[in-house]
Amino acid sequence: ADWPETDGLAERENRCLQLVPDHERADMRLVDAAAGSLMMISGALAAGAEAERAVVSALAANFMSVRALRGELDQLPGRDAAGDVVASILANPGALDQLVPEVLAIVG
Repeated sequence: ADWPETDGLAERENRCLQLVPDHERADMRLVDAAAGSLMMISGALAAGAEAERAVVSALAANFMSVRALRGELDQLPGRDAAGDVVASILANPGALDQLVPEVLAIVG
């Protein structure tokens, strides 16, 4: 028996149906990482941790962990991916000195 003409059906089936655009998924990853950071910072401060250490630990855990960076695998390094931005802030004492009071103001 002859198969009916598929007219490129196989090519169309191989395309991924994207229900949520990439930029929206990236935004949600950032929201989740930020919320997780704020929760960790609040908890660490409540437990008596020093502010800078709490901020650095939380940002590293939420933006630079293997889990967090997994979402950036499709981006080239140095393209302002969240992990790259956080790494550059943590490596710059002046930027970190500016960030810590801002974070503490948010956490309250």
